[in-house]
Amino acid sequence: MWVIQRTLNENERIKIVAESETGINIEGIQTIVDLEPHCVILILDIPELRAFEVARQFRELSNTKLILISVIDDSNYRDIANDIGVHNFFIASEASGKLLSAILEDNTN
Repeated sequence: MWVIQRTLNENERIKIVAESETGINIEGIQTIVDLEPHCVILILDIPELRAFEVARQFRELSNTKLILISVIDDSNYRDIANDIGVHNFFIASEASGKLLSAILEDNTN
């Protein structure tokens, strides 16, 4: 995942306003909503289903662009992400090449 973080840090058009390596709870979700970011990136790690629940809760509170990155290539995960209303879903191995475009694209859909 360091490649993804390096990609974000090296782009002057992107400002990381918050990050968590220990997970997130409902208070953390509300904090993110209050920050009103252009985009939120969730990296799905173990346990995957907990991360999807965070995404669902976030989506209930905000229409901010939501990008999910998974370390596991599973078509069921793509389906769950689509059902949640995620803007983009990437597999970690393919994310760094597509992530910047997904972040910077217009969010008017």
